Amino acid sequence: MKYKLYMFDFDLTIADAIEATKTAYRRAFAAVGETFDDEKIFYYLTVPLKTAYYKSEELYAVFQNEFFISSAETSGDVTFYDDVFPLLERIKAEGGKIGLVTNRNPSFMRAFYERHPEFEKIMDCVITSGDVKERKPSPEPILKCLEIMGVDGKDAVYIGDAPNDYKSAVAAGVDFIAIDRYGFNLLTDAKKDLADIA
Repeated sequence: MKYKLYMFDFDLTIADAIEATKTAYRRAFAAVGETFDDEKIFYYLTVPLKTAYYKSEELYAVFQNEFFISSAETSGDVTFYDDVFPLLERIKAEGGKIGLVTNRNPSFMRAFYERHPEFEKIMDCVITSGDVKERKPSPEPILKCLEIMGVDGKDAVYIGDAPNDYKSAVAAGVDFIAIDRYGFNLLTDAKKDLADIA
């Protein structure tokens, strides 16, 4: 393996969460008296929740709470892409470590683990929004994963689909590999699947 530690984003990188996230956004927008535009889902999947909606701290708290509740309830609708486990198993077989670095909240990940215990078992480190003060594009989540795993940045890579993933990786001093599963062309030199990663 080229790297000692392979860190992955969650949404649109290893997990197809499009329909589940649409449901969560519909409910969150409805909770603040607004309507969610389904056509904007790919944009919302690449930005922090506070970028998706913020008009006041009070309204954002309502929005965020409903989004988190719905996300946990719809975690069963989130599925892995077919190329995920073959790569993860190969990394492990060749002595590599695996980390998940996501802006997802802890309640969603707990619900997801209950449905996919095989995923939790194969992860060596998981960093969610509940583990850090600043989410991506801050480097903090990636740096925390490096610290926990005891791996130097030069021996690690972060794989993600969005500009925020790229910015976080660059700021943390690790290599970055872009995935573009839907042809968004948000990042240059993006790969279509994980088969070409390692």
